Amino acid sequence: MKDAAPSALIYEAEILNIRPKEITDGFYANLNPEKHYYTDYNNGYLETIGVVGHKESFNSNQDNDVLSNAPLIVSVDFGVFNSCVVSQLQGDKYRVLKSFWVKSPKLLDDLFIEQFLPYYAPHKEKRIYLYGGHDGNNKLPNSSLTLFEQVESVLRAHKWVVATMTRGAAVTHYDKYLLINAMLKRSQPNLPSIHINEHNNPDLIIGLERAEAVEGLAGVQKNKKDERNAKILQQHTTHLPDAFDIPLAAMFNDIFKGSRNKHLNETQIRIS
Repeated sequence: MKDAAPSALIYEAEILNIRPKEITDGFYANLNPEKHYYTDYNNGYLETIGVVGHKESFNSNQDNDVLSNAPLIVSVDFGVFNSCVVSQLQGDKYRVLKSFWVKSPKLLDDLFIEQFLPYYAPHKEKRIYLYGGHDGNNKLPNSSLTLFEQVESVLRAHKWVVATMTRGAAVTHYDKYLLINAMLKRSQPNLPSIHINEHNNPDLIIGLERAEAVEGLAGVQKNKKDERNAKILQQHTTHLPDAFDIPLAAMFNDIFKGSRNKHLNETQIRIS
């Protein structure tokens, strides 16, 4: 199993049950495995996989936490290393359902065509609220499409309805730090609690647990130095946590600051 594991961190965390080395000054300071991680399999479906006469495969049907008749929140971190985090807002719970990533020579299209689309093929409500970094508005080389438009075209070609939600100025790292830690601490009843599917997000979890906070001119910032270190597996740096942050900031920062939030009303993204 050690030889087959994608990294020593994954082997220690999943096989030996050894948590990654703690970060003294974590950006996600209030993240607590006992409070925020869960597993929720659809065991009835899993028992049919491999049975003669059945065509079932490993896809979102194995996840008991997915509301198949509700839209998905998909957030993308763009670059040579492309990643996305899939979530749903279910009442007063924000569930992080699954995460995906590809690295060069795989491209952005591969992330969706090879991973996201096959996994969520059984999903009944083919509607996505698409988020991402503001670099998603940049055009692809030798293309008239932006990165967001490229993702939209791939998804729409497979009959998904897509609403791109990223617009306006990006929320600062310090605002994200305050907001997300308040949500993790569950200190404000008007904000949903965060729940992360542990089995479906091993690399995201490692990235969250290893993300460091540093002091900057504008307050606390996320330390992103490992993204420039070729010796570190990029799936364990801050790429996936960045994708995790974006919808939370867009959907809840106004509420956290005491302002009326038009975002949820306009999109009707809240699921009861």
